[in-house]
Parts: sequence; C-alpha cells; structure tokens
Amino acid sequence: MKTLNLQPIPVAYPRLPSASSILPYLKQIDANRWYSNQGEMVKNLQQKLIGRFLGSTGNVLATSSGSAGLIGAILGSSGRATPEKPLCICPSFTFVATAASAVQCGFTPYFVDVDPNTWAMSPADLMQHPMLAKAGAIIVVAPFGRVPDLPGWQRFSDETGIPVVIDAAAAFDTLRVPPNFRLPIVLSFHATKVLGSGEGGAIMLGETAKAEQYFAALNHGLSDGRVANSLGTNGKMSEYQAALVLAGLEGWAERHLANSRISQNYQQKIPSIVVSPKISAAYALLECENAQHLAMVQARLTNSRVGSRKWYGNGVHNEPAFSHFPGDAMPNTKAISERLLGLPSYCDLAPSEIDRIADALLGA
Repeated sequence: MKTLNLQPIPVAYPRLPSASSILPYLKQIDANRWYSNQGEMVKNLQQKLIGRFLGSTGNVLATSSGSAGLIGAILGSSGRATPEKPLCICPSFTFVATAASAVQCGFTPYFVDVDPNTWAMSPADLMQHPMLAKAGAIIVVAPFGRVPDLPGWQRFSDETGIPVVIDAAAAFDTLRVPPNFRLPIVLSFHATKVLGSGEGGAIMLGETAKAEQYFAALNHGLSDGRVANSLGTNGKMSEYQAALVLAGLEGWAERHLANSRISQNYQQKIPSIVVSPKISAAYALLECENAQHLAMVQARLTNSRVGSRKWYGNGVHNEPAFSHFPGDAMPNTKAISERLLGLPSYCDLAPSEIDRIADALLGA
C-alpha cells in the first residue's frame, strides 16, 4: 500500500464524554439555575475526587484549568513573590504552563535539572541548593504522570519551611496520595488527559484547615463575605465543566480498561516503549538512543503518516519566552529531551494501528 493512501494516525485524538452522557447533568443545571460559584455539580465532583484520592480526610477545589489550579495552589501556599523570596524553583523538563503559572504569581522561575532515572527533581539533591534562601515556592512536576517522591517532598517542605506545590497535571490514573500528605497536588482535566473535559483541573488538599485560603486565591481573593483580603485570580470551575468531568467519571472503568489494553499491545510490539502504569495512559513514550536516532525515528513515522511529538520540547529554559530566566546546568534535561518521543496514545487506538506504528519503527 502506498504511503499516501494510509489514513493518518494522530499523536493525540481526544474523546470527551458523549452528548447523551452529559445531557442528564445539563438538565440538572437547567433546573438548578446555578452556573458557577460552588454549585451542585462542582460540589458533587469535589466529593468524588476526595473519595478517590484522599479518603475521608482532606479537601478538593475544582478549577477552571490545570494552570488555574497551579496559580491557586501557589497563591494559597506561598502568596505572591516578595523581594526577599523572588524565586520559584522548578524543573525545565516540563510543559511551559508550570513555569508560566509561577510568573503569573510574580515569581521568577529558577530552573533546575532532573534525575536521569525518574525524570523529576530530587528532594535530596535540592536540599543543599544555594538558591533555597531566595525561594518562596517550589513546583515539583510529575512528568507524564510519573509520580515523584511525595513523602520526600513532604519532608523537604517541613525541614526547609518552603511551600511546595505538586504539578501532577497528567497523573489522574497514576496518583496515589500517601497518608497524612499535606502539600497541594494539582490535576488537569484538559482534553489531552485521560479524564479529559476540554478544560478544567483540581487542587487536592490534605490539610483541610487551609482550604479557605486556597479557595480565596481562586475567587478574586474573596473568602467569606465580599471583602478581598488577598490578591487572587478567577480560577473557579463552572457547573458545565463539572458536568463534563462527572460524565467522564461515569465511564472511567471502561476507558481505563481500554487504556490498559493499548499499553499491553504496545509493550508486546515495541520493547523500548514506556507506557502505563509507569506513566499516564495519555502518553506512550519511545526511548531513543540519542537526538540523531530520535530524528530518524520521527522521519520514518512521518513518512508512514504517524504522528509523534516531543511533548516537553527541549526543556522550558530553551523556549524563547523563558530563556532569560536563571537556572542551573541541564545535562540530564538535555539528554532526556533528546531521547523521549511521544507516540500516539488514546483510548480507541486500534491494535492494527499499533501494528502499523511498530512496522514503521522496524529498522530504526
């Protein structure tokens, strides 16, 4: 078969809940006539997320996007940057939204390298970092949903006194929250995530006493009454967004099973693949030997009309909008960025399509 006759296989092909599954929730919204500001849909969603991740303790605040969740988590835990604490330490090996959220809170991102094996920042390595004295916040990323050392980061925050936010945007299907964990964890429900709703997110809080200040950060600085005691943003989730996520939760078991089958098919066909449960099922990552090998692989995939993507590019510190911010040397970030290539991964990717992807990689 000629290449030009092949149907393209996109690297991402989101499927949100169907119109029929959303309709009952929309009818409830019509009956309630409550569209934002902690309505029935949002409260229902928050309770379901508490049950899934936090058990009987803790709190969850639904947000309008994952980025809004990060901004709310930073403002709720650290407040805005100060002249004495102007830095937010974060990895460069992440999506740009991580660092952009810190900038929105007045912080200067300071980029550090990641561990070559976990692809995440190490709390032990950061403990002696010379810039800690100037850090008012730290954002720890779960790369591709790969959960970092959460107990280690809790100890780090307790010992240093520096607020730590966990950017677990893609970790809905991989996250397990340790008992007594108190740091804010942010999820994303963007269309490309395994529980996609177009947009949306959530801040998970194990420490209920501070929930009010996080809510104020998402509600223009308002908490009880209509007095703005702090500077916040408008990051609340609407009832319509919550309806989409709730509908997605109803079909989660079926989707999770489909994702598991896709991961198994990939592992059988491509030995050098990294898939769920090591990372979120939203991704399938091919580990290439080096930058030259990755370029050859990507060219073969393109020739076979198979989409691929370097999801984190070459690191945020190499993006034009962020290249002027300070940071450390990035040998591990460079090496990982040059090796990891995202392959198609979505809930209805057919076995025959995985066969075609594997065939395209033969000899590469």
